[in-house]
Amino acid sequence: MWWSWFLNKCLLIFQYLLIQYKGIHFNYDGKYSIKYKTNHKTLFNILKQNKNTKFLLYQRQKVNFNKDENIKSAEDFKKLFPKYTTYSDYRSYVMEIMNDGHATNIMSVGYPIASANTSGTSGDSKHFPVEGTIPADELLSSPLPINVRLALESTKYHLSPNPSRAQELRKIVGENGFHHVNTCFWLNLKCGVCIISPSIRQFELKLLSTYWNPDIPIFPYVYGMSEHHRISVPLKPNSYNLIPLPRSVYYEFIALTDDDDENQPSESFELHQLEQDKYYEVVLTTYDGLYRYRTDDIIKVTGHYYSLPAWQLIGSF
Repeated sequence: MWWSWFLNKCLLIFQYLLIQYKGIHFNYDGKYSIKYKTNHKTLFNILKQNKNTKFLLYQRQKVNFNKDENIKSAEDFKKLFPKYTTYSDYRSYVMEIMNDGHATNIMSVGYPIASANTSGTSGDSKHFPVEGTIPADELLSSPLPINVRLALESTKYHLSPNPSRAQELRKIVGENGFHHVNTCFWLNLKCGVCIISPSIRQFELKLLSTYWNPDIPIFPYVYGMSEHHRISVPLKPNSYNLIPLPRSVYYEFIALTDDDDENQPSESFELHQLEQDKYYEVVLTTYDGLYRYRTDDIIKVTGHYYSLPAWQLIGSF
């Protein structure tokens, strides 16, 4: 139908314009975010949004910080949180949220929309509520109009076996093994997309060297974690040089030196203070209600993108 073709074309044009807009916005932040202290504005927005949450109100009371006093500088923020935080500081609040489905304004404003869980590879799994409020004009639930088992029956028509394709794949593996299997299985493959995190970095390297045809570009589209899913992004395909997103979170960094107190290092650095070829631990303040949170992730500064530092993810403690 012509109208279906027309709608698809309109959607493609909209996506193209949106990408162009995002690119212009990203370049603007790269050039001017340090000058205009964009990351400080993000911090103040986080504190303003979460000012009436249970965790933040308790913290103000704990350090004798007037609950009505506005935080106007990074120095004021460090007075409110004189120490870095770890998961143990949030555990009781997280459990309150998980045990009460109606809990609101605990760590972040409104109801959490999800719980992001760590893998537990370095200990017990951690749970992080994801900030969000109930969307307007959306129906969250309704009575099921039909027997849901009919949907299961319908999968037989959409996911039916393909014996000829299965035989084709067996033949490919039998002749070539799994070397560069991506282009053997999918002849028209254009790119691959993956995330970046310390726990899967070694797997990615093994995957790329063994199974992936290097002629096909890889887009490691974001560096994220359970604590926050948008920390930095790469600029180019097949590149692990990452650029921070100063509107997403408030960043601090702990320099890795031999003489720091391992449990509570004294000094933190901001984006404009990072030095090339030095190693830092990432510390985050997020809209989800984490403040000066030590991620244990280690980065190495590799250069700059306009005024913003570029870094590579090295690993975790």
